[in-house]
Amino acid sequence: MRKVFPSGGQHVTSGWSAQWTQSGSGVDAQGYEWNKDLAPGRTVYIGFTGTNTGTNPAPAFFSVNGAKCT
Repeated sequence: MRKVFPSGGQHVTSGWSAQWTQSGSGVDAQGYEWNKDLAPGRTVYIGFTGTNTGTNPAPAFFSVNGAKCT
C-alpha cells in the first residue's frame, strides 16, 4: 500500500500489521510474511498512528499494488 500525505507536517509514528516506512510525503506499508499474499475475498486490517504540525488535509491518494484506490 502507498499513501501520499499532502502536508509536509504529517508523519507516521507507529503502525500495525505491516512494515511502515516514510520518505518525504510518501508512506509505504509492506505486508509481513503471514499477510503479504491474500487469497481473493480475504481481508487484512492494517493501520497507523501519526503526528502532524500545521494543516491536516486528507491524503492525496492511496494505492494498493500500484492501483489507485477510490
